[in-house]
Amino acid sequence: MLLSTCRLVAVLALFVVLGAAKKSARDLENAVHLEHNLGNGFEFIPKGYAVVKSARGKSAVYSAAPGQSASDVFNRLEELVEAKRDYVVRASVRLGWPVNSSHSVFSFTQACSLVQSRLSEQLTLHVSAEGDVVSVSIRPQHIMCSGAPGQVTAATSFNTSCALTQPATGPVPDTTSYIQKVQREEEQRQRNPPDNRSFIQKYWMYIVPFLLFIMLSSGGQEGGGRQGGGGGGGGGGGRE
Repeated sequence: MLLSTCRLVAVLALFVVLGAAKKSARDLENAVHLEHNLGNGFEFIPKGYAVVKSARGKSAVYSAAPGQSASDVFNRLEELVEAKRDYVVRASVRLGWPVNSSHSVFSFTQACSLVQSRLSEQLTLHVSAEGDVVSVSIRPQHIMCSGAPGQVTAATSFNTSCALTQPATGPVPDTTSYIQKVQREEEQRQRNPPDNRSFIQKYWMYIVPFLLFIMLSSGGQEGGGRQGGGGGGGGGGGRE
């Protein structure tokens, strides 16, 4: 009985280890691999990688590349300061077109700023609306450079934080309210159909009395004119 229980525990532990290994491999596959240039011409060496846990929750985890010495990187950065060069970071990101194709994006800052910050920096992963990392930016803790190289206490550890940023979505049209408005107007047209009668059909009760009034007025004026003409003719006969 005890042997069976031990075997069951061992099998469960094996499944846990395999699951964690698969998850780590999947994270590394989807991670943003970062490299930096420390003054060796155009040679870039591994810096670390950032794993996007949740683009919606703006969560990412950064891990430094194994085998790096913070003091060695700090000394190399001081050499960049003396050479008046910038600190350049290169990231490999996957874009949607072509599908799953890898592209390199760059970000840089003053080497003296990173020296003044004693390797304290913030990496920002810019994520598209589809959740793909499209660019990377680096910002040291201290942006301004002050003092000469060698006056800053050497850093003994890396202090890198990682954040995500997504584009702000624009205003979404309120289609629901518009559809409801159109439906109300349609219902109102059905309850009160439009009057398609002609002008005369609509206003005949005003037009007919007006025409009758004009006709009667014209007839009265003609009758009065005839009576006046007859009286004038009779007077002329009397003078003869």
